[in-house]
Amino acid sequence: MDFLDSGFTSAWHFRPPQGLLGYGLLAAYVFILVGALALTRRDWLSLRPRGWLGVLLLSVAGGALSQLLLLRFSLDLPPPPNLPIEPTDPSLPLLALAPAFLAAGTLG
Repeated sequence: MDFLDSGFTSAWHFRPPQGLLGYGLLAAYVFILVGALALTRRDWLSLRPRGWLGVLLLSVAGGALSQLLLLRFSLDLPPPPNLPIEPTDPSLPLLALAPAFLAAGTLG
């Protein structure tokens, strides 16, 4: 087990979900997000520019902080079947929820 100061070791990529379950979960997440935004639209419309800047900064900070200060576990993982890749060790991002705690503190 060791600490890494940065998880930015490879290029950013997006892989679409695989199978019907993956697309179902993605659709459920989008449905819940749209529903939550629709229920709180009056609060969103009443935000001043300073509030929008805070939302934007906390959103960007969530992605950035999830790649900083990682706790990596050393395991001997076998490669996936029929794929010529070497698996990476699992890691735990220690600062990933810091923006959520900051948002909860400012919102009350």
